[in-house]
This record gives sequence, C-alpha cells and structure tokens, in this order.
Amino acid sequence: MTEFELYKNLGTLTKSRDQWEENIVETDNNRVVRIHCLGAVKATG
Repeated sequence: MTEFELYKNLGTLTKSRDQWEENIVETDNNRVVRIHCLGAVKATG
C-alpha cells in the first residue's frame, strides 16, 4: 500500500466516523451519549 492509499483510506474512515457520531447526536435516547458524541463532533470539526 502506498502512502497516498493509506491517507486516502484514513480520510474515508474519518468521514465515516464523523457521520456515525453525527447520527448518534441526533438519534440516541441517552442524553449523556448525545452530549459525548456532540463533543467529539465539535473536536474533529
């Protein structure tokens, strides 16, 4: 795997994680989980 491919894959994983966390912020029933994920989204954005 080339360095370019490695960074491309890392970018794809990061975007997937951000979308997953944004989904939890909007839909999870547990208030603490929503707050934690919102903080993670803000930290990465």
